[in-house]
Amino acid sequence: MTADAPSSHTAPALPERGDFVSTALWHQDNEHVLVVACPDPRFREARGEFIAERYGLRRYDPLILPGGPQSVLTSADYFQVVRDMIQLLDNAHGFERIIGISHHDCRAYKEAFPDITEAERRTRQIADLREFVTVMHELVPVVSVEVYFSEPFTGRIKMVTV
Repeated sequence: MTADAPSSHTAPALPERGDFVSTALWHQDNEHVLVVACPDPRFREARGEFIAERYGLRRYDPLILPGGPQSVLTSADYFQVVRDMIQLLDNAHGFERIIGISHHDCRAYKEAFPDITEAERRTRQIADLREFVTVMHELVPVVSVEVYFSEPFTGRIKMVTV
């Protein structure tokens, strides 16, 4: 062994000034769950709380894309890339459950469907969530798929089962 080569018995380096070390412990395993949702920060905290409280999940695969579940449908210009990502992640992590979450006042839907009302957009999103279930069963045949629509409710956010 040369003087420059690291020893296989070398202790891990201590954090250097400016490094961040989390309090979260390293886990080799995963929870075999994919969550597909939109990145809108207005719904981020509620989504995280919902996933933690309803499912007890901490180490799921988040696929966060504009439009969330709509991004896998043929109405999205980039749907094939998203489907390929899901299959890659499934091959690596073996999904047993997929959760899709859409939300009220989604910018991706406003851009895609500018000439419809918010009520019509909500109806479209609910229909798209149902189509998302079908597509997920085609991509990952033996999986449980659950979908939700999140919306403001008395100053908070509720997740409506679709």
